Amino acid sequence: MDTRRVVLLDVDGVLLDSTAAHQSVWRQWARSHGLHVATVLAACAGRRPEDTVREVAPHLNPDTERHALDTLTRSCQVAVPAVPGADSLLGSLPADRWAIVSSGSAWYVREMFGRVGLPLPRVQVYGEDVAKCKPAPDGYLLASRELGVDPRHCLVVEDSPAGVLAGKAAGCAVIAVGTEHPVSALRAADVHVQTLPAAASLVNAWLRDEWHPLPASQQTATSGGPFMQAECRDLNGTVIAVTGASSGIGAATARLLIDAGAKVSVQARRAHRLQELVREYGDKQVLAVPGDAREPESATRLVGASAGHFGRLDSIVINAGIGRYGGILDGTDDELRALLRTNVEGTLWTVRAAVRQFRDQGDGGDIVIIASVAGLRGGAKEAVYAATKFAQVGLAGSLDREVRPDGVRVTVISPAAVHTEFAIGNGRTDGDPVLDTYLRPSDIGAAVLTVLRQPRRMRTTQWSMYSMVQGS
Repeated sequence: MDTRRVVLLDVDGVLLDSTAAHQSVWRQWARSHGLHVATVLAACAGRRPEDTVREVAPHLNPDTERHALDTLTRSCQVAVPAVPGADSLLGSLPADRWAIVSSGSAWYVREMFGRVGLPLPRVQVYGEDVAKCKPAPDGYLLASRELGVDPRHCLVVEDSPAGVLAGKAAGCAVIAVGTEHPVSALRAADVHVQTLPAAASLVNAWLRDEWHPLPASQQTATSGGPFMQAECRDLNGTVIAVTGASSGIGAATARLLIDAGAKVSVQARRAHRLQELVREYGDKQVLAVPGDAREPESATRLVGASAGHFGRLDSIVINAGIGRYGGILDGTDDELRALLRTNVEGTLWTVRAAVRQFRDQGDGGDIVIIASVAGLRGGAKEAVYAATKFAQVGLAGSLDREVRPDGVRVTVISPAAVHTEFAIGNGRTDGDPVLDTYLRPSDIGAAVLTVLRQPRRMRTTQWSMYSMVQGS
């Protein structure tokens, strides 16, 4: 079978905010038959209508009542909007790597998707397509077969207890999303998140083979399982600027932030690389602001364009930098001057522009500086580079003490070597096997995501990172 990773999405409650409409329909139906409304509403979530009828009203004909419920649904005046973040998530998914699996009817889903402008995938599984519907695994098993993928390579996104059980019974990994049902009813899921943008971050990491749920055997009282989660900020709709975003850490960070629902402004000298991000995610999510970090006006333009285009700026990730390794006498004066200007001046100009904006807005913000472990303990043959990184670390520490009263959090993330094009030809060699032992760009991007998601009552000031092969 195909070894691609795919995602299988439930519809109601995950992509369509249909709770109010469905409850209106089921209330009318329950009252028309003299049934207890609360009992009916508790039974219908995530299930095929006729299966609910069999449970709550076994004396009625399921097919006849299904027709009656369809009639009520067609005449229902309650709006069914898309769940916030649904259009962004579906727009980011490769066409051949996702499907929808719904307990509802094909006519209903297709009509609702058409109304809100959501795209439909090639593989669509509806209640009428299977003999047994959720919580049975049949729908998810059929979708995996249609995609030609083993269920173990499928990630299910569900909001109901019945859907979660169906996904797990099919052998898939499962994310439970939303707050409609108590956490205790969703415990079979591998992970529970409150919003679709939060799930989108995991979905896209799954597709890139960068995230795997913790095996059930490891979800013990010690680990706390997937439901002992720290308080997190939702990044959906927040505005974040990223410098050095044309490749490596910057590009990976931008993608993770966009996947989390943020609106992201990106800056680098290579404008064509930035435009690739715009084409990939759309200009409603990404703003390209080409510029050279060494020039103060580039920082001013980035911050101004972010606030002008998206209405404000919430956070900035200062990642632009260059590397050069060698002895103190190696390199020309111009090469060392470029290193100092990019890493030190570039950070300074961007910090100043961001602080002005945050103080004007008056409600705080985040400054995340990507430095290096070389700024904590420089090694041989990297003295000048280490000096620039010590400067960043020192700037961040002092800045934290200055702007904390303004509600601005300052974090410096100091990774060890990362497998990117950074310093290739200036101390590193493309294709060198040692590069595979380094951290990945997405590792640092994930750290940025973690820092920004922390509740605003707290802050992380320093974070150093190594792969398990790298010495400290």
